[in-house]
Amino acid sequence: MLVVLLCIGLFVRSYRNAGPDAAGPLPTPSSSVSPASTRSASPSPSDTFFPKPGDKVTLGNKVLSVEPGGFTFHGGTPHAVVITATSSAAIGRVGYLIPTSNDHSYGVVDGVGTSWSVKTDAYGKPQYALAFVQAGGSGAAITCSVSVDGKVVNSSTTSGPYGRTICVG
Repeated sequence: MLVVLLCIGLFVRSYRNAGPDAAGPLPTPSSSVSPASTRSASPSPSDTFFPKPGDKVTLGNKVLSVEPGGFTFHGGTPHAVVITATSSAAIGRVGYLIPTSNDHSYGVVDGVGTSWSVKTDAYGKPQYALAFVQAGGSGAAITCSVSVDGKVVNSSTTSGPYGRTICVG
């Protein structure tokens, strides 16, 4: 136990001066420190470690724009992605992941009725999206599908009470 605590302490100590807070704590609202006095004019390595809003980051042949709250994808050909879920009974919950979508990258949707779909553009190479569904206690089958550029690339149906399935495409 002592060895584990010692290792954690050394790890934390080694990163004490790394990252965006290396220049020191942020001033409190009651302090009178001006922004010019908190950072030097030339960026230190810690200033450039994390991209800032407005920066462009290149990953392979894709250019990402850093926006408040995350990245947006640009470049390459957008692919029209549609995820659908249908059932003869109410669908309790649908989860989805479309990592390179700028407007619908992930979500969990409850109480969608007997059909649900999401449409978005995705970038990059397959696999573009996945959806996961689970049937209720009645066992009414739920079918999910993923379409890319108008072509169904994967479809799957749950089986039995509380049956689950995943569609990837």
